[in-house]
Amino acid sequence: MLNCRQASEFLNISSVRVKQLLKENADLGFEKTEVNNGMIKISSKAMTSLLSMRGLSFKHKRIVIKQQKGGVGGTSLSLISSMRLAQKGARILYIDLDSEANATSFLAKADFDIGNANTMLEIFKNGTSASECVVDTRFENISMIPSKGMLRRVDRLLSDKNPKLLMDKMLASVENDFDIIFMDLPPTYTRLTESAYLAADLVILPYDTSSFSIEGVMLTYEDLQASIAEYEVKREIEVKVLMNKYSTTTVASKEAFSAMAKIMNDKILPFTIKASSDIVNCINNGKNLFESKANAEVKANIDELCDYIAPLQTSSARH
Repeated sequence: MLNCRQASEFLNISSVRVKQLLKENADLGFEKTEVNNGMIKISSKAMTSLLSMRGLSFKHKRIVIKQQKGGVGGTSLSLISSMRLAQKGARILYIDLDSEANATSFLAKADFDIGNANTMLEIFKNGTSASECVVDTRFENISMIPSKGMLRRVDRLLSDKNPKLLMDKMLASVENDFDIIFMDLPPTYTRLTESAYLAADLVILPYDTSSFSIEGVMLTYEDLQASIAEYEVKREIEVKVLMNKYSTTTVASKEAFSAMAKIMNDKILPFTIKASSDIVNCINNGKNLFESKANAEVKANIDELCDYIAPLQTSSARH
């Protein structure tokens, strides 16, 4: 939840006006905490309504934060960003395409029956509609299409399919119900992940100080460009590179950032994500980073990433 000050900064109106809107629309729902002089906490759904009242929406995007090298924090960044944007009122669909199902386990409600869940496997094997696969999560404003171990079999069904159409067609059937779609991929370049990359509006390739992660960025970028050319993809796919786990006190971080900047030029994002155990601890403990006592600089980094992923715009500008 956001407090009035945070909501006012995000909506670019005064805190007094936020309180007036909440008072005028009592059905929106908000809470008064018992500490900090009864501070008002605004729910994600209330923020969605406030955005609508202000004629604002998120720039509609399909997001991938991943590359072919594992362990660089792509899933953690996707989960934390989705939770933060949901707090700010975005209606999120999180699609787990990794058979390890780590994101599914993090997001799932306590009573979620993964054995009977519909995944991308059911979509491509049985013709199950994407809408039938969408389930609620334990976080307000976040729905997901889950994953499970059996999903690893999906590529057997897709070997002769055109990857330009697979995910794009599926996303088109559900995206009007959501503001932002995150696609969480395994660290591979299979037919399914290729299709997800080709269906994305924004691909962020995360890396750290490891030379293997830098090589992974280059391989993923080259593979994506080759796929775009091979399948004559006309839609614009924005590709950016983000340094994760950055430390201002280590030479390795500075050298890795400098090296990548020379290689990728204008594709590297000008900000970084600070190296911190807070991100790992929150994911391991099933917590939202922004509802913890995590380092303020790390939170600011994630907010900067979210602002880049989904800037606010007037609703009429949305496509």
